[in-house]
Amino acid sequence: GFVRDLWQHSDLEEMTSISETIVPHGCKIYKITANADQLMIVGDAVWSEWNLNNACVMLSDNNTVFTYTGWFEKDKEFKFITQTEWGKDEYKNGGETYLDNIGTLRLGGNDDKFKLPESGNYKITCSLAQLTITAEKINLQDKPILSQCVISGWRCYFCKLDAIECNI
Repeated sequence: GFVRDLWQHSDLEEMTSISETIVPHGCKIYKITANADQLMIVGDAVWSEWNLNNACVMLSDNNTVFTYTGWFEKDKEFKFITQTEWGKDEYKNGGETYLDNIGTLRLGGNDDKFKLPESGNYKITCSLAQLTITAEKINLQDKPILSQCVISGWRCYFCKLDAIECNI
């Protein structure tokens, strides 16, 4: 995972373990954050709802920052999963219920979910290293845009036009 030395205010390299010798009466403080091979969105705010096999896959170049652009319904919940199996690492809401541009991710813990205050097309960006989430509303004259998702290993595209769902 990602390791930050809080005492020195510096990021260390990505590690799978850490070992330190601490002098008597000394102190070291580290923040360790998990990384993920993939990140997906589930919830009734997105087209796939809570179906793990249809979870919306976020795109990433480096397994630390993930993005997804698609339609979200207002007042409906969503969260982030790393595997298509319940009980594995899940990133949940670490702050306010309604996501207003920027929020906090939390790995594990209470099952607090995110909500958006308005329906619309959003670009969602999650930084696992910083444990932050941003939601940028994209104005396309309120027309839902194409969302890319993976179903059972096949890459499929889904859209939602004028409240009629279709797949292409």
